[in-house]
This record gives sequence, structure tokens and C-alpha cells, in this order.
Amino acid sequence: FWVPAISPSSIMFYTGEQFPDWKNSLFVTALSGQQVQRVAFGLAGQAERRTPMMAELGVRFRDVVQDGEGYLYFATEMRYGSASPDGAILRVAPTN
Repeated sequence: FWVPAISPSSIMFYTGEQFPDWKNSLFVTALSGQQVQRVAFGLAGQAERRTPMMAELGVRFRDVVQDGEGYLYFATEMRYGSASPDGAILRVAPTN
């Protein structure tokens, strides 16, 4: 649970190789929270910490998927119920 509520919209368990530090983390997208939460796990499945990500973008995160190469994709929208499309697909790749 989250206090304050973030209105989770999707969840994904990361198994890719592109972000070794994120392997076996849970990603939760948020509508009202306008962020992505990465939940890192420790021993015996105990949640260690929640890290908010991308809140500075000020968008609603609708969905998260991982492709076959381990890159992450997020579907976003600016406003709920907008008559015209205002979302985007964001691809997250490591910086080297």
C-alpha cells in the first residue's frame, strides 16, 4: 500500500540485463502519483525500499513493459479524459 495513494495502474517484474542493479525489482506505474515506483527486494522476498522515479515529468504513467532486450517502455498521458491524444511512449535505456 502507499500513503498517500498513488493509484497504481500496472506492475512489472524486471528480469532484463540492461539494468543489472534493477534486476528482480518490481516496477509499479502510478496515475495520481504521476511517477513510477521501483521496489527492490532483499532476502526472502522482503521489500527493502521503494524508489520513486520520473516524477519530475509530471505525467500519468499508464503502463510499463520490458522488451526482449531488457529495455523498459512506459505509456504516459498528460490529462485524463482529454479529447485529443496527449500521451507518449517513453523508452528507458542505460546511459553509458
